[in-house]
Amino acid sequence: MARDPNGGGAESHCKVAAGLRVISITRKKSCAIAQPLRSMRPPHVLILFRHRYNPAIHRVVARHAGRARWHLSMLIHAENKPLTGLAALQGIILADRFGDAVVASVVASGIPLVNLSSDPEGFAGARVTGDNPAIGRMAAEYLLGRHHRHFAFFGESSVASRLRFRGFADALARAGHACVELKEEREEDVATLDWEAELRRLHRQLERLPAPVAVFCYNDLHASRLLDAALQTGRRVPEELAILGVDDDALVCENVSVPLSSVRHALEEVGSGGAALLESIMNGASPPATSLMLPPVGVTTRRSTEYFAVHHPTLQAILLYLDRHHHRALGLADVADAVGVSSRTVQQLLQTHLRSSVTEEIQKRRFAHAQRLLAEPRPSVADIAALVGFSSATYFHHAFKRRTGQTPRRYRETFLNRAQAA
Repeated sequence: MARDPNGGGAESHCKVAAGLRVISITRKKSCAIAQPLRSMRPPHVLILFRHRYNPAIHRVVARHAGRARWHLSMLIHAENKPLTGLAALQGIILADRFGDAVVASVVASGIPLVNLSSDPEGFAGARVTGDNPAIGRMAAEYLLGRHHRHFAFFGESSVASRLRFRGFADALARAGHACVELKEEREEDVATLDWEAELRRLHRQLERLPAPVAVFCYNDLHASRLLDAALQTGRRVPEELAILGVDDDALVCENVSVPLSSVRHALEEVGSGGAALLESIMNGASPPATSLMLPPVGVTTRRSTEYFAVHHPTLQAILLYLDRHHHRALGLADVADAVGVSSRTVQQLLQTHLRSSVTEEIQKRRFAHAQRLLAEPRPSVADIAALVGFSSATYFHHAFKRRTGQTPRRYRETFLNRAQAA
């Protein structure tokens, strides 16, 4: 600090900006700044987890907290006991499903609150969550597209798991297929789960399933456990058992001997939408009357589902080749050369077994790939057209609209606006 030229070093001055006002104080008069600083204290917000800490949710909420200048605290509270000492908080985010005692204590506090869990029971406040039935439907459509005819679901007793199973089973039923439900563990037992007993139970259930079979799992952790059981029993993944999880958690999906395919749950959009909604409520807005349900983004294919449930090995090779190379400029002759058969054989196999053609199979993959990319704000529509294999952005625009009823730009806006509406 500069020395006061008029009266001694003991009274050096400092200037503190408070809005447009400049408060001039001396070192001797410290109390003059205490009250302005107290009023400038950042809002204190708590994000609350239960059994499952979710770094994706925490990361995007923290990003919003930085922009909004919140002081963000995180607490893992596994017990169903009331929370106390909440008076200093200005906002709360429930990032998991909690018991009645916890929810009642938080609601009774009167602090602005947003719930990100999929469980609507016992909670009438603001809620942003994933569309769990839609997640199940997307899983069914994906596995049906890989020509599976036998299906199972591996989940738990939570509301989110039941909703995903219902969406999955209903979509399969409409396509004329049944779904076996693997026995659930009770959610409250997860923390004390007997690992060997769990594997033995899964072994017994896997032995009763036909082969090949596709199993949709409640999340990536369930998919990982099912993979452990399959590998121990010698069940080949994906040739005899295709496994599909949810959340697309790279830490789980990519660090196993058979990388796991996963439905890309819109976790980041749930977290950012919930944080934005909480900020608006903290600023005086009324909570919305209905929950905001965000659809899944797409499916990330890895080795655990990289198989088509068809009995002809050459047809299997054709479909896998198209999966991996649909973004290239391909024709019938290219596919035939790649798998070592004649063009006529390729045509006959696709028509006889799938009632399809090379062109149709390529287009299906290109449009699915495009929809996954359009669920994000980048890359541009023109870049997506090139990435998925279309010769021009104009052709992609018209072809996409014929296929989906929407232009690529409108499809992207519809998806992203649902997240921004939070």
